[in-house]
Formats: sequence, C-alpha cells, structure tokens
Amino acid sequence: SLLNGFVGGFPSQIYLRRPLDFDETPTITLGVTALFDFARTLRQQFTIPIIDVNFPMTSFIETSFVTPENVAPQFTLSTNDPDANDAIVYEITQNALRSDGNEAFVIVGDQLQATAVLDYEATSSYALTVKATDAAGHSIESRFSIGVSNVN
Repeated sequence: SLLNGFVGGFPSQIYLRRPLDFDETPTITLGVTALFDFARTLRQQFTIPIIDVNFPMTSFIETSFVTPENVAPQFTLSTNDPDANDAIVYEITQNALRSDGNEAFVIVGDQLQATAVLDYEATSSYALTVKATDAAGHSIESRFSIGVSNVN
C-alpha cells in the first residue's frame, strides 16, 4: 500500500483509494519509480498540495427564541458549518416591525439584538428572516421567531 492507503497503483496508473481531506493531510508526497530496459530506474518524488474546499453551511442551529417582556434581549446566531472557524456574516433580509413601525431587531456581529425594550401587550411575537454567508460566498436563509412572554 502506498502512502498509508491514499494511493494504489498498477503499471502506468495511479488512483486514489479514498478521498483526500485537506484538514487531515494538506499535502501528499508521491514517489514514482520508472523502469527502463528492465535494468535502469529513475525515481522522482512529487509533493502534491491538496486544495481546501469550503463546504456550505447546512442550517442555523436555533431559529426560535423566547424572552420575557420589558427587556431588550439579544440572541447569539450560529450555523451548522462543516468548515471549522469559517467567518460567517449575518444580515436581516426581512425585519419585524415594532408597534411604532420601526424595525424591531438589528444584527451586530453574531448577535441578534432588539432595538428597544419588548412589550408583550404591544406585540407578543416577531418573525424575521436572517441570511448567513460564509467566506466562500455560500449562504442560507431562515425564518426566525421571537416570542415575548408576559410577566405582569
């Protein structure tokens, strides 16, 4: 077995025995020996870089929140992303409105923040759409719901 199971071969052919994973092995070194006239050999080593592929996010981790009234809550946004430490940018694509007609939420970094104290008697629930985009430009959108509980 060549290269710890990565590569197999037959005369004049090289093939992969399993998929390559940049996170596991960013390069592989392949030694090739050519036989000439059944007596002379030439050996050459090749280092082959493995290209890292950015995989798209699969979903938001949480899309439903509940908060007591009379506070201006904030919630942490996060996604299921196979690429560890991928930079994610969040944006609201359809905002909920407060009873006064102003936007109810903003995003700062990965925090979904209410723009004012929420009041159950004025609005008991909000719905908005959030889009997440990773470093490679992959994006997902999801509908979020925020329930406001009555504390009076």
